[in-house]
Amino acid sequence: MSTAVENTMSTLNGAGKVLKRKLNDGDMPATIESMAHSAGKSLGEVASQFVDSAEDYAEEGRRYIRKNPLTGVAAAAAVGMIAGGLLSTALRRSR
Repeated sequence: MSTAVENTMSTLNGAGKVLKRKLNDGDMPATIESMAHSAGKSLGEVASQFVDSAEDYAEEGRRYIRKNPLTGVAAAAAVGMIAGGLLSTALRRSR
């Protein structure tokens, strides 16, 4: 994931340099359109990589639960107890 962020930052940095150069040349409208397109493309790529990473983590979690079902049940119970405790505390404070 950090590689995707680094690539995006590098792309945006390069785009910033191009923008500065074009602004100095006086070609502002075309530059803004080009930069908006480039930024949109970069964000789309990062979003796609994020979705791919999330899917990979979800599949890895499913495989772990299949191999260790008791651990999965215990973890789910612990998360449920913590969430229940937080909710009940929040509800008591709101009264």
